[in-house]
Amino acid sequence: MTKRSSTPADAVLVAIDMSKHRQEVLIERPEGGRRRRMTVMATKADYDRLADNLSAIGRPIVVGFEATGNYHRTLAHRLLSAGFELRLISSVALARTREALHNGWDKNGSKDAQVIVHMLRIGATQRYVDPLAAGINDLQEMSKTREAISKAKTQTWHRTLTHYLPLYFPEIERFAGNSRSTGFWRCWSASPHPENADAGLAALEAFEEGHWCQKYPSIAQSWRRHWEQVIPFFSFSAPIRRMIYTTNAIEALNSKLRRAVRTRGHFPGDEAAMKLLYLVVNHAVEQWKRPPRKWTEAKTQFAIIFGDRFTL
Repeated sequence: MTKRSSTPADAVLVAIDMSKHRQEVLIERPEGGRRRRMTVMATKADYDRLADNLSAIGRPIVVGFEATGNYHRTLAHRLLSAGFELRLISSVALARTREALHNGWDKNGSKDAQVIVHMLRIGATQRYVDPLAAGINDLQEMSKTREAISKAKTQTWHRTLTHYLPLYFPEIERFAGNSRSTGFWRCWSASPHPENADAGLAALEAFEEGHWCQKYPSIAQSWRRHWEQVIPFFSFSAPIRRMIYTTNAIEALNSKLRRAVRTRGHFPGDEAAMKLLYLVVNHAVEQWKRPPRKWTEAKTQFAIIFGDRFTL
């Protein structure tokens, strides 16, 4: 709620309707008479011209404005440096007063400066504190940075829970909220990543002797049964392994195909469906402009291992 603060009776009231590129200024003298209007562009020359015109009046000046984004900060800093008293108008109070005086709610109307003058006259304002002049600019920017980081963190968290996990790991619902599964995956992620088949076998034997294999012996048994299919994977270097098990491109293409089929709904025959999928694949190929992550490192390894079959 805006508190009433007294305005000097002999002060000249200056109302500024702030915007991004231009400011509308309305000047009212205490003895009455015709009000003076000015249009000030968002340039240093116009700001200096406004400060010089107000200084030439030779009487106490009270300037009122509504905070609009960050557009008001440069002009407010210039006027405050010139020694003028600045008053801040609450956006809510300005809207309510505009509605009461002119029965209008349009914020972009031409009568905002008149409403600001009225609020300066009745004292429904609050003093403006410049963050740079008060030395709290760093604290304010830190608060904004914290807000941006917190917002990005929340967006990432919800995006992961509502999109990426259901899309790429639908089985997560069976493990969510399970303390045993949480501990198991923490143990599994902390296990070493073997460089070759011998190191992988040693890591598997170490896992068999641990707590989790004693509790769930079928895990190690499954690895043992499929070990012959796992061994060829260790013959490649780490960059190539990452390219092999990364399926983002395949999943993205499958998503485009599913979306096209779902949008179409039905087809007169198999040939029509194949034509649609053909067009979708051709269109997707045109968008493949960015190489996969770690592709440069993997490309070198491919050239070394496969020789003439792969050229840089």
